[in-house]
Amino acid sequence: YLPLDPSIAPPHSLSLSSHSTMKGIPDTVLWRSTATLSALSPLEKKHSFMARPSFSNHRTSLNSPALPFDLTMLSVLQGIEMGWEERQELAQRVAALPSQNKKKLIDFIEGSGGAAMSAVENNACKAFQCIPSQLSEILKKEDGVDQLTEHFQTLVSELIPTVESVLYPLQSSYKHFSIRRILLRCFRDQVLLRVFNSVPSRIPRLEHLVFTVLFESYDNSLEFDRFEKLANTVLGRDY
Repeated sequence: YLPLDPSIAPPHSLSLSSHSTMKGIPDTVLWRSTATLSALSPLEKKHSFMARPSFSNHRTSLNSPALPFDLTMLSVLQGIEMGWEERQELAQRVAALPSQNKKKLIDFIEGSGGAAMSAVENNACKAFQCIPSQLSEILKKEDGVDQLTEHFQTLVSELIPTVESVLYPLQSSYKHFSIRRILLRCFRDQVLLRVFNSVPSRIPRLEHLVFTVLFESYDNSLEFDRFEKLANTVLGRDY
């Protein structure tokens, strides 16, 4: 497998092709309600890429040489279904990137306002059928706790393992890079800080979720401090 010379890629792009058409991506991938479209992040507006809800049964190929690599990674983060061979192929493409492009890929994923942050917020809005400003209302719904725990389970048991398998070459080359930690921090900052903002009292069924995120997303950020305070309410105690 021979990647194209990165020197022919457009400026500031991780594309492995000089084309920008989304050949091989079915029309069903390119959908969004008008309300959600208005809430698209600048990153998604830039790419005009609307993904399906996470892990649907529809299969599509991500191996088209005409599909820009940054769009490919965005679709992986948004939960497109992938077989083992597709994951292996993408991992090989990541491994074949020059060091400079690997660093650009890391920045594309974890940078402020980058692909991980956009995808995690977008996935939650699709799961809860809402726009970002409505995330604070999720737990007021009768089935809100069920929806949140189900979405979190999908994140940790399906999405994260899939993305880890694709980005293994990055994680083996750059020890500081952990896509699991990145996605859980994004979930904390983009989803849970909003969802928990209106929690009035303890919710025992969310304890596993809270402890997992507290432990695995720990950093010295203001966002972690805010989450820790909100977690006290969800847990019903100090710790």
